[in-house]
Amino acid sequence: MRVLQRCRIPRTLAIILLMLLASFLLLLLVLLVGPLVRQQLENLASNLPTSLEQTRRKIEPLLQRLPDLQNFDAQEVLSEVTTRFGALPEHLLRAIPTILSTSFSGVVSVIYVALNLLVIPVATFYFLRDFAALKEQALAYLPPRYHQPVVTYLQEIDRVLSNFMRGQLIVALILASCYSLGLVLVGTPMGLVLGLFAGVVSFIPYLGLILGLGPALLLTFLQFQDWQHSLLVVGVFAAAQFLEGNFVTPRVVGGKLGLHPVAVMMAVLLGGNFFGVLGVLLAVPAAAVLRVLLDGWLLARRRTADPNTGTLGPAK
Repeated sequence: MRVLQRCRIPRTLAIILLMLLASFLLLLLVLLVGPLVRQQLENLASNLPTSLEQTRRKIEPLLQRLPDLQNFDAQEVLSEVTTRFGALPEHLLRAIPTILSTSFSGVVSVIYVALNLLVIPVATFYFLRDFAALKEQALAYLPPRYHQPVVTYLQEIDRVLSNFMRGQLIVALILASCYSLGLVLVGTPMGLVLGLFAGVVSFIPYLGLILGLGPALLLTFLQFQDWQHSLLVVGVFAAAQFLEGNFVTPRVVGGKLGLHPVAVMMAVLLGGNFFGVLGVLLAVPAAAVLRVLLDGWLLARRRTADPNTGTLGPAK
C-alpha cells in the first residue's frame, strides 16, 4: 500500500489493485495445487492397501511371539485395522463432492456464502480506505491529554504486529517450500500436501512441526517399509527447522517482537489451554501487545524518576 502511494497512485486505486492481486494469487494457487492434491490422494488410495498388507505381515509374527498375547487374535485385529485405514483415502475422495454439495445446497447456504463473498471484500475495502478518518473519530472520544500517549502506544503495537504478521507469513511460505520439496524428494506419499499443510500451520509457532512430522513418518514407513526413509523425513524437518531458527526468522522477523522463545511457547500453551484453537492462534500477537504495554508502563515509571528518558520502545 505504502509503495503504491509513493508512486503517486491514489489510495482507492491502490487498495483495488492490491485486492485484485490477492484474489488472482489465491485463484492461481487453487488451480495449481488443487489437481496435484487430488492426484496424490488418488495415488495414496491405490498404494496404501498394499503397504498396509506388507506392514501387517511384518507385525503379526512379532505379536504372536509375545507371551501376554497368546489368547489375543492379532491377525483379526490387524486385518480390521488395515482394512479400515486403507479405505480412508478412498472415503476422503468420495466425501469431497458430497461435502461441497452439502455446503452449497439450499437457499440459505447459497445466500450465506454469497453474503460472505460480498461483505468481506467490501468491508475490507472501506476499512482500508477510511482508516485515517476512523482513527481520528476514535481519538475524538478521548480527552486531548490522552491523544499523544494513545497514538504512541497504538503506533508501537501496529509496528510490532505488522512485523509479526509479515514475518510469520514469509516464514510459513519458506517452510512450506522446504517441507514440500524435501518430502517429495524423499518419496513420501502425499509429500506435497503434507509439506504445504505443515508450512501453512507453522504460522502458529511449533504447530507445523508437531502436526506434519507424525503423518509424514507414518506414510513414509508404510510406503518403503524401512527406517532409512523415515530418518530422511526427520532430516527434512530438522533441516527446515534449523534453517528457520538460525537464518530465516532472525533475518525476516529479526527478534522485533521482543519475546524469548520460552515466552512464545508459554503463550501458545496458555492460550490453547484457556481459549482453545483461537487462543493458540492469537497467543503470540497478544503476548507481543502485552510486552508493548509493559514496556510503556516501565518507561512511564522511569520518566517519573528521570524526565530525560527517551521515547516508547522495548525496555532495556
